[in-house]
This record gives sequence, C-alpha cells and structure tokens, in this order.
Amino acid sequence: MTVYKSDRLIYLALYKLIKYLYSSIRNFPKEYKYSLGQEILSLAWRTLDLVMVANTLENTKKHRYITKALTTFSCSNRGSI
Repeated sequence: MTVYKSDRLIYLALYKLIKYLYSSIRNFPKEYKYSLGQEILSLAWRTLDLVMVANTLENTKKHRYITKALTTFSCSNRGSI
C-alpha cells in the first residue's frame, strides 16, 4: 500500500485535533470532563479509525467508511442536543 502525501495530511490533522482535544478537555469542569469529554475523545478516535480503514480499502469500497467518518460528529448521530 502506497501512502500519499494527502493521506498523511489527513492523519496529521486528526492527530492534531485529538491532541488539542486532550488539552482542552483537561480544562473542562469536573461535571463534564468525564462524560462529555470522554464522548468527544471517543468520536475523534472513531473518526481516525474509520479514515484508517477507508485508506486500506479499494476505491470502490471506501465510500461507506468515508461517509461514516464525515458524519461521526454530526448531531443527528448523537440523538439529543
């Protein structure tokens, strides 16, 4: 599998996002740090997982995982907001 520069940019952007989230969540009030903070981190890691899986698939099969990755942070996925 060849890793192209654009693939590395996606991984780098998600890595920076996750790093930023960890530092931001550390400053959340205690009542939100372990509920909302953990959910945000889980969504970020899930997005990275989906991008990695999509990157390993043939082009014809990537759409499903890319769509999931794009909608991971969507409010419609979370039910109540």
